[in-house]
Amino acid sequence: MKVFVAVAVVLYLSLLGGLLASPVPYTGKVSIRGVNYFGHAQFAFSLHDGNGTTYWGNGSEPGETIQVPVHNGRYTVLLGGQGMNALPSELFLTHDKLYLKVEVDMGDEEGLRHLAPDHLITATPRALVAEWAQVARLSESVSTGAITRDMLSPVLRSQLDRNTTASGTVGPITRDMLPASVLHDLNRTITLSDLAPAVIADLNHSIGPGAVSLDMLSIGVRADINRTVTKSM
Repeated sequence: MKVFVAVAVVLYLSLLGGLLASPVPYTGKVSIRGVNYFGHAQFAFSLHDGNGTTYWGNGSEPGETIQVPVHNGRYTVLLGGQGMNALPSELFLTHDKLYLKVEVDMGDEEGLRHLAPDHLITATPRALVAEWAQVARLSESVSTGAITRDMLSPVLRSQLDRNTTASGTVGPITRDMLPASVLHDLNRTITLSDLAPAVIADLNHSIGPGAVSLDMLSIGVRADINRTVTKSM
């Protein structure tokens, strides 16, 4: 008797608690000649790249199965849980495409059937895994004290770059860009004690014969000194 098996797959990721620290819930459906299957069946799950290389399997040996109850054609398992091999933390980051392969043995002496087609892991779980991986890498880098530009948020990088021209030269720095401590220094009153000793010496220089020469005066001051004094003045 020829057996037809139809599979509908819904794949979710549960990443709370760390990068793939939790198993991945997987739900499928099995029917024979359009009739939903009831009972227990042996399943084998694996992830491969579509070119014949398998990167994860539920057991230590190919074809190793786990028993799963099926109700009204539907079953749910936790990939990486329920006694399966754990999912490697970098699995979705180091491979551009991964496909889920499901095999089932329903105890009818047909052995394991490949429930084709294999299902491509979608962009949504990949994006979630990538976010968690970035957080993990950032935490590791921060713990070592090494903070790089790539670790900064896009907003902060934009603020750092906004005063840099295409040629790489730094543009004008505005008052709003200065920290409060610098603004305080700019706005405070300058006292005599703030001046350098050489400046204070110039200010205290006694004006006496020969102390100030004509050459030291500006042209306007010399013009006033040299002009004729009239009665009206």
